[in-house]
Amino acid sequence: MAQFFSFFIFFSMCFLFSCSTLTKQLIDYGDFSMNGGVYKNQRWSGSLRFKRVSWFHEFSMFFDVNVTRFDIKSPFVNWLSADELAEINACKDFLITLSYAADEEKISQRMFLDEMARNGFDKIMLPNFETHLKLHPDFDRSSLSLYKLYGHCNKNGSGPVENITIGLPGFSEANILLN
Repeated sequence: MAQFFSFFIFFSMCFLFSCSTLTKQLIDYGDFSMNGGVYKNQRWSGSLRFKRVSWFHEFSMFFDVNVTRFDIKSPFVNWLSADELAEINACKDFLITLSYAADEEKISQRMFLDEMARNGFDKIMLPNFETHLKLHPDFDRSSLSLYKLYGHCNKNGSGPVENITIGLPGFSEANILLN
């Protein structure tokens, strides 16, 4: 019995020690879709599919981003103004992001935009598209009201990039596969 008790204490100490050495910083990957859309008298069933990456410290989300490569053949192009579409057409690659910063003092939208620039993407504002997206039923269902929408244009690349890498302070780099 004493031998079992000693083994149990040893095992418990090893388990507790291993738990205490786990990182408290976590990056979680997933996906998210907005299904269907409406513009004037048109309805469609296509989806905007986003890759989602979330940065956590313990149980608190510090930053969250949803990224999609925007296809100008998609019916969602109807949500763009003529000026927005002209800007996108000048891009070799174009992404849309929805991003959330829990505390701008720690990890900010500016840091994220700087990382996108490091990947070769310049910020484009899409006010017309954003208005339509915010009125989509999945936007409210997914609690995205605190998220910022940005377009990201790569004019210098040779075409669509396969992935982007986002490095935020205190975390390892996140590699987002776009295909």
